Amino acid sequence: MTRPRSDTLIGLNVLAIATMIAFVWVPFDSETGLIEHVRRRYVIGDALAPTIAALIMGLAALGLIFRAGRDDKKIDRDYALSLLVLVAVCGASLALMRYAGPVVVGFADMLTAQEWTYRSLRATVPFRYIGFLTGGTALIAGLSWFMDGRISRRVLIRSFLIALGVGCCFDLPFEDIILPPNGDV
Repeated sequence: MTRPRSDTLIGLNVLAIATMIAFVWVPFDSETGLIEHVRRRYVIGDALAPTIAALIMGLAALGLIFRAGRDDKKIDRDYALSLLVLVAVCGASLALMRYAGPVVVGFADMLTAQEWTYRSLRATVPFRYIGFLTGGTALIAGLSWFMDGRISRRVLIRSFLIALGVGCCFDLPFEDIILPPNGDV
């Protein structure tokens, strides 16, 4: 009996996570379905984006599981360390995305002596973009650093522009969407 290889193990874990997202988290956390019919027009439901993300994750996991594994490595110390660094980059960028907006509003509140809360400002420009842009830029730049082993000003600018482009693609055409993580803050 052969030991499962690293891609197979990662694929099985990602497939389990994608299945949990699609069939447990999304149905219990979303108040609406994938697409809703409201006032004679169709609108994007709360469940659409996480369901599409779970579907893409599941397809990628199946690709890892069923691909030819000749070049697949066994899990060793270097492989585990690389995976840990990757998880740390993603976790740090998500934490930055979650807390950047409230921290900026807190500083602005201290400097201006206003009674501002992030919850009341989360849908206004520029506060609606702070968390998404800082976390997105950190994620893209961090993954670039992870792959290339270095970071440059060009990578930071490109990462910011990509995060801005993705944010604009979701924010500008839809008036009801609040960029992540602002919906839960």
